[in-house]
Formats: sequence, C-alpha cells, structure tokens
Amino acid sequence: MPVSEELRALLALRLVPGIGPRLLSALLERFGTAVAALAATPAQLETVPHLRGEVARRLAQAARDARVDAELALLARHKATVLAHGATGYPAPLAPLEGMPPLLYLRGKYLAADERAVGIVGSRDATNHGLRQAKRLAEGLARAGYTVISGLARGLDAAAHEGALEGGGRTLAVLANGLSSVYPPEHDRLAEAVMESGGLISEQTMSQKPQAGLFPARNRLISGLSRAVVVVGHSSTRIRLAW
Repeated sequence: MPVSEELRALLALRLVPGIGPRLLSALLERFGTAVAALAATPAQLETVPHLRGEVARRLAQAARDARVDAELALLARHKATVLAHGATGYPAPLAPLEGMPPLLYLRGKYLAADERAVGIVGSRDATNHGLRQAKRLAEGLARAGYTVISGLARGLDAAAHEGALEGGGRTLAVLANGLSSVYPPEHDRLAEAVMESGGLISEQTMSQKPQAGLFPARNRLISGLSRAVVVVGHSSTRIRLAW
C-alpha cells in the first residue's frame, strides 16, 4: 500500500498513547495537517485543548517512533487498508458528520452501494425469538439490495450478519477493537464470511484490544454509516427504528 508522508504522520499521531480520534481531530484542526502537528514543539502542542504535558512530550517523540513501521506491517499482514477523512475511499455518509474519526481501518471492501445501508443491533443475550427476528429482517433487507451493518457481537449482531449472508447481500461489521484480531474470538469464521461479502471496519489501531469504553464510540459509526438503525429488543418482537 503506497503511504504518503501525510498518511504516515497520521498513523504516527494515532499510535501515540493518549491520542484517540477526538484528540487527533483537535490536532488537525489546530495545525492543519498531520505533518505540521508532528513537527510542532511541546509548547505549541500544549495550546491544543485537553492536550496535557505528558501526552505532549510523547507526541514530540512520535516522529522517531518505529511503531509506524510495525503498524504498516500489520496492515499488510492482514490485508487491511487505512482510510483518511477527506481521501478517496472514506465512507461518504461519515464525511460530513461531526465527530467522525480522521482515520478508519478496513479489511474487505467498502463500496458506493454500501451507502444504502441499514444497521441492525440488539442484545447479546437475546431470546431465540429475537434472534430469528433479527436474522429474518437482515435476510429480507439483503434481498432488497440493502447492506446490513452491525457490530459482530454475540447475540443479535451475529444473527444480523448471518441473515444478510443467507440473503446473498453485503454486510459490514464495525468493531470496537483493532482489526488484527476478531472479538469475540468464536466469531472468527463469521468475520471471514463478512469480509468476503463486505468488510470489517474500525477506528482503532490494529493491535487495540476490546475495552468497555470503546463500544459506545463504535455504535456512533454504525449509526453514521446507516440510513436507519433497527434495534431488536431483548425478548420481544417490537422493533424500534431510529432514523
């Protein structure tokens, strides 16, 4: 994968401990480009809101950090690509929304047709009835030409992906962890099938492990990528549609 100086700088910034998507966005807003942010002095960095001394010092060392090469090696090993906000390939539905990540990681393909998407999410501890409803709905949407988006989690998320696959359609899974691993691990075969028919998407760096606080952030991406989000209840047949 060709890597521009700007993309390499973006990766370097994102890999600094303490620099998440929000702080990376703030750095880009303050300095204009990742290259300029990477060249900033600690004193200049401390003018960025919420960027404190220790993180600023780490950031000042980022240009000499070999972790970028390790990240690029992981991208190559897992046949993943990284999409920068504003560049070709970045999902169009996310581009105009506030708070979207400057970088997205992708295994598989995101197509223009995926802009016609519906998200299906719900409980990890669903009843059999709820699982059937999610699967049936996803299969019907896939047959109607919609991409089904979910989070690859246990329960209803998995049922949504399975239904889309059985319907012969495309499905995308938005993960809260890095794309060098699959979570939950028992969904590794499902993840492979999703990649063949669509893709895995994450805003997290390749080696990031799943953490509780990352799942709510992941959900905003599912919402942003979808024209509508269907929330299937834990034990009822009622479906709530959030437009």
